[in-house]
Order: sequence, then structure tokens, then C-alpha cells
Amino acid sequence: MITTLKGDGFTSILTVINSSKKESDIGTEKIPVRNCNGRALKDHEAEAIKIINKENTYILTICHN
Repeated sequence: MITTLKGDGFTSILTVINSSKKESDIGTEKIPVRNCNGRALKDHEAEAIKIINKENTYILTICHN
């Protein structure tokens, strides 16, 4: 896989790679992140992605700030 991204200011790439031959039905969704006061964080502060397969749901949160 080769990827290129040019950005001005904060820039990120979230990539999910599935190597399972039998598990081809995986879904992903970028979801909002909120702090303990309920404020929606901006992408440069934190990002999250939900990964769903037939049996499990995973949420990956990346805190940038």
C-alpha cells in the first residue's frame, strides 16, 4: 500500500487493513469524540474509528492533544 497526503496544518490518515481471507465483511465508521464535559473534540485533538465485523465491535481512539 502506498499513500500520499498533502495538508496545510493538522492532517491525519486513519487506515484499517484486514488480512483475514475468511473475514471480508468488515465495516468502518469515523465517530465523534467528546470530552468529559460533553464537548465534541476537533480532529486535531482526538479522532476515533469504529470497526465492526460479524461478531465484534471495536472502537479505536487516538488522542493527538
